[in-house]
Amino acid sequence: MIKTLLVGSGSVGALKPSNIDSMATKNIFTHAHAIKNNPAFELIGIVDKDINKAKKACVKWGVSNYYSDVKEVKEEIDLAVCAVDTKYHAAVMIDLISLKPKRIICEKPCTENLDAFLLVNRLCVEYGIILDVNYNRYFIPELERLQRLLSFSEIQNINVRYCRGFKRDGCHALAFLCGFLGKFKDATFFLTLKQILDNEDDSTISVMLRFEKCDNVIFQGCDGNNFSIFEITILTNNEKISITSHSKYINYSVAKKTEFGNFKALEEVEYKLKTGLNNYLVNLYDSIAKGEVNGTKFIAEDVHIIYKYLGI
Repeated sequence: MIKTLLVGSGSVGALKPSNIDSMATKNIFTHAHAIKNNPAFELIGIVDKDINKAKKACVKWGVSNYYSDVKEVKEEIDLAVCAVDTKYHAAVMIDLISLKPKRIICEKPCTENLDAFLLVNRLCVEYGIILDVNYNRYFIPELERLQRLLSFSEIQNINVRYCRGFKRDGCHALAFLCGFLGKFKDATFFLTLKQILDNEDDSTISVMLRFEKCDNVIFQGCDGNNFSIFEITILTNNEKISITSHSKYINYSVAKKTEFGNFKALEEVEYKLKTGLNNYLVNLYDSIAKGEVNGTKFIAEDVHIIYKYLGI
């Protein structure tokens, strides 16, 4: 079994309300649940600086060992999961590297800045540790296949609508796009939207990005106080692709025949994401159990390069 240590017992790590995430719920929304649900893994301990939260998480998930600091851990581990606040990511991962796990999963964004990411990545390489960053759309097979297809397409333009912060929610689209657009070139700001849901250091920005394969990638920041939105629309030379929700994407291809004669109309084909965001943590741990290397650390570096360019 893959001996796993979880650091961080908050909403992503272990302690969502039990009516939303527990061993009794169908959907899996925390790392603790995904680990306990997969027979390839053994959750050997939970770390949280708030020892009472660590204890509560251990009781909820049937785990024996709880700690207030990574330095207290003496057991050998194969996998470490970093699910603490972003400002602590680098320090926690450096402590985890000293335990010499085979692999580390870090929640996005990997670190607060590019320099910290490069340091953590260099240490992982030196110690032979695989580093994964949990950009969840990398663990949805249908979107992985779509991404590979788009890497061979000529792309006209891309439009992203999102809310709740460029780093928090916008990063999911950014990471997805970095997988097939090639090298980042530059960017132009349009608008910074401050809203109640934004953190002080994570505004919802509107910006045009230019990449090697597309000079027209527009992120439109939307007000998420009334409702949440996340949409990606991609125009190639012969189709439109809309990722419209957490559970599907729609491909609009040029119709072979239309009632308009030579007018080239688009016809719609809808693809359900059978393993969508409700199951992305299941997909993540299934991938690790198979020993797959997903390359998200390279995407994380690309994302941090863009953050640095934008000064965020």
